[in-house]
This record gives sequence, C-alpha cells and structure tokens, in this order.
Amino acid sequence: QARSRDSAGPQCATPSPDMLGDGADASIAVRVHKMSGEVIIECDALRSWKVADVKKQVTRKDGTPWKEQKLLFEDVELAPDTEVLGTLLPTETSVDLTLVITPNLAGAWGVFASDKLTAHNQEGHDEAVAQAKQSSEAKSHWGSLAEGELAKDQQEIRDAALAEVQARKQG
Repeated sequence: QARSRDSAGPQCATPSPDMLGDGADASIAVRVHKMSGEVIIECDALRSWKVADVKKQVTRKDGTPWKEQKLLFEDVELAPDTEVLGTLLPTETSVDLTLVITPNLAGAWGVFASDKLTAHNQEGHDEAVAQAKQSSEAKSHWGSLAEGELAKDQQEIRDAALAEVQARKQG
C-alpha cells in the first residue's frame, strides 16, 4: 500500500490490484519533480510498479497525460511499459525522478495538418474564384460576340425582308 511521505505535500494514490505483484510489501520512496525543481509527488511506491504506474500517479496529481510525460533517472529516460522500479533500482530505498513534459505529437500533427488543410482549402477557394471570374469574363466576351453576331443576323434578315418587300412593290 502506498502512503504519503509528507502529509502536507503531494500524495500518491493507493495502488490498484493490477499494480501489485511479487514483493508487493517492499517499497521505494519516489519523488518526482519538474525541471524547475518543483516537487509534484513524493510517496512510497511498490517495487513491483512499472514506470507507467508512477506516470499515472503524476497524472492524478498534476493532470499531465501520462503519454506526454518522460521520466528521467539522472540523465536516462525510463521506458514506461517495460521497466519495473525494483529491477531498475535494486538497492535504492529512495529515488528522485525528473519529469519532462513533451507535447502530444499526434495532437501537434493534427494541428499542423489542420493548418495545412485550411491553407490548401483557401488556396483552392481562391483558385476556384479566379476560374469562375475567368469563366464569367469568357462568357461575357463570347456573349458579346454572340450578341453582335445575332444582331448582325437579325439585321441581315430585316434587310432581306425589306428587299423582298420592295421587289414585290416594283414588280
């Protein structure tokens, strides 16, 4: 059972049954602090805990998603799913770990992709507007040409009809 080392400071939650393993009664004092030195949690953890279990305790206290956390022992990053505290620290009775918060790359990639898509959509919109304008100008151009031809045809028809009327009057 995990218990607080300092009742006034950050506390670890009681471990769930899936955190318990062989040697569950053995514990190690774990202190996790930020790069600034601010202590986030300080508690007695079971030696059977994986690094991910410590990260989950940080999430409970600090709110930082465990997938965005990197825990360092001295200058070595600890693997969250495979490394067990008792194996990593067989002789230590206490350990200081440094928390490094990394941005969620999937989330960051999503923002980047969204920005690119928005820019691409804007470019597509601008291109469509330009094409519509060109099309409108072309219709206007061709429309005026067609209109001129139609007026010319109408005039030719009038002239032919007038010529025919005059020819009948004379003849």
